[in-house]
Amino acid sequence: MKSKSKLSLQILTGILIGAGIGLFLALRELTPVGNDIFGHLYKAEILYDNLKAGNFYPLYTTEWYNGIQLFRYWPIFTYYILALIQFLTKDVVLAYYVFAGLTFFISYLGFVMIGRREGKSFFVVLGVLYWFLPDNLRVFFGEGNLSRVMIYAMLPLFFYFYTNLLEQKKHFLVT
Repeated sequence: MKSKSKLSLQILTGILIGAGIGLFLALRELTPVGNDIFGHLYKAEILYDNLKAGNFYPLYTTEWYNGIQLFRYWPIFTYYILALIQFLTKDVVLAYYVFAGLTFFISYLGFVMIGRREGKSFFVVLGVLYWFLPDNLRVFFGEGNLSRVMIYAMLPLFFYFYTNLLEQKKHFLVT
């Protein structure tokens, strides 16, 4: 099979599995679970409302704990992604379902890229299994910590780019 058609098939597989995960959660109408999930969804919704009002980085809200800095303990990147998904779906819970499929696809894509570079197809299987590791599922569905979920999803991509950097001895200097 040609390399480009093989890559297209692998990416299509990742999109379909990711969409299947999101659809499974949405069709079952599973309530987001986890110790911290509604705190993270609240932050995403507050960010979404502030983005609509033109405030691109809200520092503080008085509606929670009698006033709190929203993004003091967790990076804001995940909340921007959730706000973008909420902009498309118009519902924070639906954005959560799409986020689940998106995190699968991001982590899967890292393994596909590693497998393409190494010339090994079994990395595709590892990419599928990675999202379903018990610790990844625990963080997503047990803790509900969406920022850590995004970090776990981006970890394979980080390793791909980091090993490229080491193997090819290139550097990223801004001149």
